[in-house]
This record gives sequence, C-alpha cells and structure tokens, in this order.
Amino acid sequence: MLTTTPPHVTYAGNGSLIAFSVTFKFVANAELDVYLATAAGVLTLQTITTHYTVSGAGNAAGGTVTFIVAPTAAQRVLIIRDSTRTQLIDLRNQGPWNATNSEAAIDRLTRLAQEIGDIAERGVRISPLDDTGAFATQIVGPPTALYVPRVNAAATGFELVTSSDILSSAVILDGLGTANFIPLWTDPNTLANSMMSQNAGATILTLTGNGVVTGTLAVTGAVTLTVPLAVGSGGTGLASGTSGELPFISAW
Repeated sequence: MLTTTPPHVTYAGNGSLIAFSVTFKFVANAELDVYLATAAGVLTLQTITTHYTVSGAGNAAGGTVTFIVAPTAAQRVLIIRDSTRTQLIDLRNQGPWNATNSEAAIDRLTRLAQEIGDIAERGVRISPLDDTGAFATQIVGPPTALYVPRVNAAATGFELVTSSDILSSAVILDGLGTANFIPLWTDPNTLANSMMSQNAGATILTLTGNGVVTGTLAVTGAVTLTVPLAVGSGGTGLASGTSGELPFISAW
C-alpha cells in the first residue's frame, strides 16, 4: 500500500543540518536522486557514499539522506525518487499465489505512475479546452544553444528560433495604444544604435530576463521621430523634434 505523494521533497540548507527526511517509500538506495541547488536553481547531482548516505530503504514511512558535509544556507536540497523500471516477479500458471509479492509488484507500478505524474504536472501543458488534436507538442529540431521555442505561424506546433527571429516579428503600439502595429527592427542592436545615434552619450535601455524593456532612453537634444511610440498601454509618444525621455514598449 502506498499513501504518500509526491515522490520528491526539498529542503533549505543552513550550514549545520546534515540529515534530511525522505517522506516517501523507496525500496533501494539507488532509487534516490539527490541534488544540491544554488539560489539561481542550478542543480548538481550528488554521489552516494561520496556526498551522502541513505537509510530506510523499504520502510513505508520513508528514510533519511545524511550528507557528509552540511549544505550551506545558499543551497537547497532536492531528493527525488527514480524507481527502477523493471518487473522481476515471475508468476507461474496455476502456481501458488504470494500476496506479498503481488502487492510489491502493484506498489512498484504505483510508484512509477506517481513519478511520471509528478513530472507531467510540473511540465508545460495545453488546456483540454484548447486542445483540438491538431497541435503537435513536440519541438521540431534538435536542441540548439541560445534558441527558444515559440508557437509557429500556423499554430500547429512549436519551433526553435533565435531572439532575432522573435524581435523581427515584434511590434510597438502606436501613440494611441491602438492595434495599428508598427514592425520593429529585426536586430535589437540596430534599434539601440538607431536611437543612440540621435544623441551620443544617452542612457541605453536594459532588458529583463524575460525580454521586457524596463528602462527609458534619456534624450537631451532634439530627436526627429518617424513614428509615434507608445507609453505603457495608451500613452502618447514624443512629437517630432521634441526633447525629453523617449519611452517605448515592445510586445510579441
């Protein structure tokens, strides 16, 4: 019988604590994957006996992972069950029935189902309301450094593209914040250089991790604009030949 889920647990290190409870059943020490995570979320897989020991295999209530060196306050501990994907019980036709062995086999299948469900629930999914069956959830193409997935133009699946590909289809709202979109430069450097060339020494904009512009470009001299640029969601852009701060937003 299994009553505990999910098959993973996390803890914060403090520089002194070395023993961390495993709150779910596991049948072998090798079925535990133990990681240390940085504040940025970078995971490093630890090695049993070298970095930690395990006790409690087979106990319904779980067990304990004990580190050789205490994780620091800047680290988090992640313990995941990764059950062996095998079935070693051989049931013979018209042979004796062993309830203990049969339940162990069912429990293993349940643990595997828990682990698969745990991974699926933490993944990006399409709502059943929006799933027409025509969208391919697999990403086309091999993993490529610095590429990101996006929904293709036909909305039939994902594709891998560069940041320049994304910006080439980006838009900036007009001065009234209406749907009259204006194409953005393909190369973000071209956009920045074009603005900077109007006034040398101006403060360049910065991008957050998700690519959203958070700053403004300080303009101290006259700037001639060929298009009005939106402020937030519906503000007005600078008029041609005026000076001040030149705010803009991008969206895709």
